[in-house]
Amino acid sequence: MPMDRRYFTPKMNEMIELAGISQVAVEMLIKSHGGCRIRIPRSPGADHWLCGLIGAKNATLLSDYYGGEDIDLPLGPFSSSAERHQAIRRLDREGLNYNEIAKLTGINRRTAIRHVKGTSNRSQQEQPDMFAGHHPRPKRK
Repeated sequence: MPMDRRYFTPKMNEMIELAGISQVAVEMLIKSHGGCRIRIPRSPGADHWLCGLIGAKNATLLSDYYGGEDIDLPLGPFSSSAERHQAIRRLDREGLNYNEIAKLTGINRRTAIRHVKGTSNRSQQEQPDMFAGHHPRPKRK
């Protein structure tokens, strides 16, 4: 099942909307080479790795648009743990359940639960100090 495009980067959307390659092809390319710079051939041969990965039709469309260029592929919708955590919080606020959050963010359901349960929308002043009254181990003399 394809990802929700709301979380795609501008480069990913450009490849779909302007180059015309399929969303599934973009996802495969990002999963395979995300974070890397790749050279797009002007005319990919049938044995080119791009044809093997995303199919000849998609590789040709990509070449028609970017042919001869080096392009930096994004890591995808969740390139860092901070972005992933923000997405999980947003999806939780939108009312999605743990399975839906896990599916949309590409994480395990238990990870979604840990992120949601460990997240509080309360400010620091509203949160109780869990270390109040705790005294660290005395220094040795």
